[in-house]
Amino acid sequence: MSTELIQKAIQSIEEQGYAVLERLIPESRAAYFAERLLAAPHRENPVNGYHIVRTLLNQDAEFAELMTHPVPLQIIHHLIGGRTEGTKNAFAWPKEDRVRLSIVDGLIVEPKSESGWWHVDPPMAQAVREDQPLPDFPLVVNAFWMLTPFRQETGATRLMPGSHRWRKIPPESRDDLEGQQYLTAPAGSVAIIPNTMWHTSSTNQSQQHRLAVAHVFAPWWVGQISRAAVPVKRKIWEQLPPVAQALTRHQLHWNVD
Repeated sequence: MSTELIQKAIQSIEEQGYAVLERLIPESRAAYFAERLLAAPHRENPVNGYHIVRTLLNQDAEFAELMTHPVPLQIIHHLIGGRTEGTKNAFAWPKEDRVRLSIVDGLIVEPKSESGWWHVDPPMAQAVREDQPLPDFPLVVNAFWMLTPFRQETGATRLMPGSHRWRKIPPESRDDLEGQQYLTAPAGSVAIIPNTMWHTSSTNQSQQHRLAVAHVFAPWWVGQISRAAVPVKRKIWEQLPPVAQALTRHQLHWNVD
């Protein structure tokens, strides 16, 4: 993957609030992961027809391949990795621990699913009072892998370009908003979505499942971003490749009692 393409993605995030890198893995590989996601036994169902497989690594460690792909990681380090060189009045955190993986969840949207509520990802809306503006920089970034084709009829994610500059949470609504866009891309693509961005799911009007994996990355100074975030099990962590271990080592110390 060329430096030029990565720079274009960063520019798109600065201008639009998100970026899409198409066919970052072969469609055949995306199909393989789609089958494994559908085989995962434990799901939550927060919205009718919309299922979440929490901490997918605990059910299938092969998904570490997606979370360690170097291209999204390079972009994410640029966005939230922080200072790379220390000075006399500002230290730099160790490179191998500047970015951490907070969540890796499988997302399964069934045919005829309900649409979701417009939102920004945690902990953005929870970080300030209702009468305060949101931070003008992301607290976390989602690398959103699309395992099946994302089209309007399959329930593609809706996004509001430019909302990353508005510094407020979206209206409490599921309705279409003027100016929204659909996140459309072939299987094997990845979207980089900072949590300053308004987004939501849409109704799956097709006869196929819409499948994705959300990888939420955070800088080292952000803790457990959601009560729903479940840590990777130590026996699973010990089997992961070194890059994946570095990204998830902090989860071994989460207190989820």
